[in-house]
Amino acid sequence: MTQQELGERSGVPRPTLAHLESGSANPTLSVLARVAQTLGVAMEELVQTPNASLSLNRAAELESSEQAGALVRRLLPSGATSAIAFERIELAVRAEHSRGLGRSLDLCYLACERGEVEVVSGDERAILKSGDVAVVSRGAAHSCSNRGRGSAVVYSVRTVATA
Repeated sequence: MTQQELGERSGVPRPTLAHLESGSANPTLSVLARVAQTLGVAMEELVQTPNASLSLNRAAELESSEQAGALVRRLLPSGATSAIAFERIELAVRAEHSRGLGRSLDLCYLACERGEVEVVSGDERAILKSGDVAVVSRGAAHSCSNRGRGSAVVYSVRTVATA
């Protein structure tokens, strides 16, 4: 929509709209309300600073932990509010990574990138190879063990209950 069209539809003069667009105007609430209503957006959208469309989180800034030959790196930055937990788990030969009982609403997807990984949950077992994905039932404890001859990499994506 051009400034002229917006001005005609909102009743706000085109020069005022030009000043608004360039950031050189100090509009009244009445002007903001008319422009927002014409555009079909909230007034806040007209005055708020736009969110960045890209943010970079360097590997060194991501949380990681190591235990018994398993290096776990969280792939979402600490403090991120998300309904998922996303981790990269690198397992040395014969290393194991265990996840205790989750909340009843949590669901876990395990995707094998490299190696041969045994996933155990209760009495059930599955061997994952490159490209395979296992789904662990909501709230079930499970473990991943490297059964191959070299290091293995598994990605874990868990839904995280927000209630």
